[in-house]
Amino acid sequence: MNWRQTFILGCALALSGCTPSAVGRAWKRIHAGDLPGARRTVLVGLHRHPTSLDLWVMRLRVGLLGKDFKDAGLSYLKIRKRASRRERRRATDMLVAQTLWIALGTPRFKLRAVRLARDMRLPGLEDRIEPLLDDPNPLVRVLAAGALRKKNKTARHLIRSLAFHASPAVRREAVAFVPPPWDQEAWRILTKLLSDPDPEVRRAAAAVCGHAKGHENRAHAVSLLIEVLSDPVGMVRAEAASTLRRWRRSGSWMLLARTDPHLGVRLASVGSSPKDLRVVMQGSDPYLALRAAVRLWNRGDHRSDQVLVRWARDRQWSVRAALCNAAGSMRGSSVAKKVVRSLLTDPHPWVRLSACEAAFHLKVARRLARTTARALAQRPADATAVEAAAVLARWDNDQSILEAMASKVGPWQISAIRHLGPFRSSVGAVVDAWAKGPWPVRLVAAEVLRRHMR
Repeated sequence: MNWRQTFILGCALALSGCTPSAVGRAWKRIHAGDLPGARRTVLVGLHRHPTSLDLWVMRLRVGLLGKDFKDAGLSYLKIRKRASRRERRRATDMLVAQTLWIALGTPRFKLRAVRLARDMRLPGLEDRIEPLLDDPNPLVRVLAAGALRKKNKTARHLIRSLAFHASPAVRREAVAFVPPPWDQEAWRILTKLLSDPDPEVRRAAAAVCGHAKGHENRAHAVSLLIEVLSDPVGMVRAEAASTLRRWRRSGSWMLLARTDPHLGVRLASVGSSPKDLRVVMQGSDPYLALRAAVRLWNRGDHRSDQVLVRWARDRQWSVRAALCNAAGSMRGSSVAKKVVRSLLTDPHPWVRLSACEAAFHLKVARRLARTTARALAQRPADATAVEAAAVLARWDNDQSILEAMASKVGPWQISAIRHLGPFRSSVGAVVDAWAKGPWPVRLVAAEVLRRHMR
């Protein structure tokens, strides 16, 4: 290296505040197992170079390795403010991966951690998950096999062997990973599990059939799903009907499904032709009528909003709430605006909440909707309060109530953290919950950071 290259490199290091010697010394102390010494080295380096991104990343790493979550959270927020998008993603992956690494070694939380590791597919966790294939808990084994199934042949064999385990919970998890490949063995397992004694297992098997790819596989899946429509449990029939509806498979099953006692089956039976939709809209089932009215409105039939008046005073609060959801989809409808405005003072809190969301959608009575949602959010903590705070966050750009719920330990803290996912400005509240909360909260906060806030 000549003097010019040396000078340019020196200027670049000075401008970036990089201190490779401090980072190197910290690495040596980490490898020697001296985490307190590594922390001291990093803190001295940051005192001299407070803007060095490399040192903040090293401080994050030291905090995670030492399980000092508060210090790691502080370092992570500093990195987010100064780093590029690529470096921010790398820091997020490091934080989440180390959180899962610790939880995977904890008997109490390894089940939840391996489920998250399977869903998020973070690199570097395979070595930690692989020993769990021999775990005494069969549920842990099947989840670990699901996480490693793409690279590990043993994991794929283990999944298919656990598909007939005595525990329904194990069978439910195993069936989701039976295919691919969509070979004869996979279809044999799915066919058998569609007649399983446990309805949740049958539902999971019907859901897997809905992911079949290729003409032959789909034809096979359709024949199985039509048989599932005679299942005694409504949620299993609804899973099959929704898949057939998504694949646009019409037939006599749709006529039978319209009179099914389960709402999900009836909703899937609504046809796509305007004639069918008008017949359904005039029927006696409010949920089907509202679904058909929204479809007709989206196709340009602006007389379909009259069905809202018919069901606006129904005795069942669930019908009035469904009406609010339908009205919120009919933008430009004066009837929808009038109905939503009247339901903002409904006696049932869930109807008022649905009306608030619809009012923001339709841009009508927004002041009253804001006041109503704020009053619901300030009730004693319950599901309605959390959802109302989420409505304010989405439509009024006010995340303060939701952030306060996320920082308060309680039964609704996890739900509040999940609702904060789409709001990057609330990353501080999520990181604070990750740093200070118990392990169930920490795992959810890590999931939200990885999925939404990278």
